[in-house]
Amino acid sequence: MTAWLEPGVKQDIAKHNAEAEQQMLAELRELDPEDFEQLVGELLRALGISDVEVTQYHGDKGIDATGVHELAPSLVVRLAVQAKRQAANVVRPVVQALSGSLKPHQQSLIITTSDFGKGARDEAARDDKPLIWLINGRQLVKLLIANDIGARRIPVELVEPTGFELGGDEAND
Repeated sequence: MTAWLEPGVKQDIAKHNAEAEQQMLAELRELDPEDFEQLVGELLRALGISDVEVTQYHGDKGIDATGVHELAPSLVVRLAVQAKRQAANVVRPVVQALSGSLKPHQQSLIITTSDFGKGARDEAARDDKPLIWLINGRQLVKLLIANDIGARRIPVELVEPTGFELGGDEAND
């Protein structure tokens, strides 16, 4: 469909969407920390994670939510999630602390409104540590949009004329 749109229209839509994503990210950073953790819990449920429990809010300490992702019957991933509502990049010690707090057979996810420093990325990628997935602010906004949380997608209707066939050969009989 976008191939039919004039370049200016495509650019206007892309610009509008980029501005909307920036606005959402700014709003996420202004949320009350406890509300942000609840929002992360809602996103986890929308992503198909079951048994989501958002832990009681107690500042920026430890795991903020847990859940279970069933890949197939008897094949489950137990998740521990940390939600970081901040402007500064998440750094290596945060990833190290989360890794150290995991229970056996638990994997983890850090969701932030910012991004991850190189040290944090390197730490999360270590083969000798439990698996830690990283979702930065831009990825978070895209996941929220894809799951209709905090945004709505407006479909665009495109009309293409097909011409008129009036009566065909039967009209000449």
